[in-house]
Amino acid sequence: MLALAGTLLVSSAGMAGASAASNAKPSPLPVLYNLGGGLGSVWNNPEIRPATFYIFADGSAAVTGMRWARWNQSTAVTSKATDYERTGPCCTKSDQHYYAVMVTLSGVRSGGGPRSGPYFTKMVITGPGFRTLTYTYKVFGHGSLVIGSWIGGASAAPSAATGPVVVYEPNVADPPHVTHAVRPSSWYLTAGPATEFRNISWSSWGGSAATGTGTMYVIDFGSHNEGRAALKLYDVMDHDGTSYYSKVRVSGAKTEDGVWNWCFSIGEWQGVCPG
Repeated sequence: MLALAGTLLVSSAGMAGASAASNAKPSPLPVLYNLGGGLGSVWNNPEIRPATFYIFADGSAAVTGMRWARWNQSTAVTSKATDYERTGPCCTKSDQHYYAVMVTLSGVRSGGGPRSGPYFTKMVITGPGFRTLTYTYKVFGHGSLVIGSWIGGASAAPSAATGPVVVYEPNVADPPHVTHAVRPSSWYLTAGPATEFRNISWSSWGGSAATGTGTMYVIDFGSHNEGRAALKLYDVMDHDGTSYYSKVRVSGAKTEDGVWNWCFSIGEWQGVCPG
């Protein structure tokens, strides 16, 4: 009888343990914050396995038709997706482009917004014959204004062959840092209110100057297309062995007086050059 009682106790304990394990809640899956066509909203439209992701809130760049092969607590990978880009005024056949791509999400973080759950902060878009795009979800703060945005694009690692790199600091609040890039396809001059150049086409890079054109957007309670602008980066300087362009000239678009002349100083681009 004692042996039987002991067996029953062990069996009951085992069943209780199995029941507790079966009732344990799985860890929540990370979400992807999606601009969703909104006006640069922060912490906007958290989604799991979305079919569409807007790279730019105005819809000029997006990933559509996404089907997900994996979505777990650390990474997510598509089995099918199409990158859409618009390079001119909407919408003609010649200015709309489509590419078969694969999307990989990583860099899971938790909290930081109105919801306490995890979310992805890194996105890499790759495909055959397609330049690799890398984006990071950043939050910009300026007074009471807070804007969330996916920052990045196509870039190459700096090397002697590619010449100087553009250095910029978009005043990222989480966390503060300075980023450098070579031939970026999108580039922030300021943040809060943000000034961004998208769909940049560089005609020259390296040496004493880099020249190109891009569409200028001002993001302040909305994303405003200010038109096509000509960019000239020049005045190469050195910081800890890294060469960079310290001045930029922006002409065209809806700039004040038709021309902007800015300098990179004290970790950010400034409209008034020191000295």
